[in-house]
Amino acid sequence: MKRMIAIAIALLPIASFAQVKDTLVVENATSVQVISSPSSLSVKIDGTAEKPDFRYSASMAAAEGESVRSESLENADRMNLEFPFMKKRNLSHWKFTFFNSEEVGLFEGILGGEDLFGGAETRQISADLGIIGIRYYPGLRNHFVSLGWHVGYSSTQRVKGSQRFSMKDGNIVLTDYPAGVSNIGETTDIWRLRYSVPLQYTFVFGKTLSWRASAGIETHFNNWNYTRSHYTLNGTHVVETIDNIKPNLVSMDLMTSLSYKGIGLRFRYSPTPAFSAPKGPAFRTWSIGFLVEY
Repeated sequence: MKRMIAIAIALLPIASFAQVKDTLVVENATSVQVISSPSSLSVKIDGTAEKPDFRYSASMAAAEGESVRSESLENADRMNLEFPFMKKRNLSHWKFTFFNSEEVGLFEGILGGEDLFGGAETRQISADLGIIGIRYYPGLRNHFVSLGWHVGYSSTQRVKGSQRFSMKDGNIVLTDYPAGVSNIGETTDIWRLRYSVPLQYTFVFGKTLSWRASAGIETHFNNWNYTRSHYTLNGTHVVETIDNIKPNLVSMDLMTSLSYKGIGLRFRYSPTPAFSAPKGPAFRTWSIGFLVEY
């Protein structure tokens, strides 16, 4: 309701008002109070989506013998103020954001891929940083659609197994460690570094518009990928890395999130496998993570 009210006090061309030189326009107001009487009009604004502590008040008195016209604000979104010379403002707009979010997985796992992982314990780790975001507000202050560019990584780990990830005929397989190995590392990993493009719809709600609920699709471009294993051989610590693994170049996540004042939780599920057989295990991932939005 309040977003549709553009307070342009100086432009009220009612003849009974004294001339005012300045114009004030407030968007996304949290609370707007308009009090009218036959002889005066006052306006109070408390808070905006951008500045919760914003405060403004103004009042005007009618000239002697004149009266001030008033209208109900109950349906201000559809109300036509009908002030002369005032045009209805198009409140739809675009907004650009930079370094706007961080995500870290808290509880994550994989589905499928049991043949490769050999029944050993596995775990998934991921993190993402939002670099650029573009938002489109269609004229409703509590709805927007966003498109972004994120950078992140995903690590799939086989925990405390007796075998390591290696490459055979261009495919990722599990093989035994070399003879004489000691101090085998806790994990052997598949790392996927990625650029991501999230497309989301967000609903902003609550008395002070502090809550956000989002849902959408994120497309990942997996550009730098490798496996890594740690062990000791003949007294030398070895970090064995294989760079030429071939996961699916493009993968997608379904995601949703809920946050309060920029801090919340997000859920992801990847319906597309990380690898296509026989290049690697056709596992899918899920993740519940911590979200910070700026």
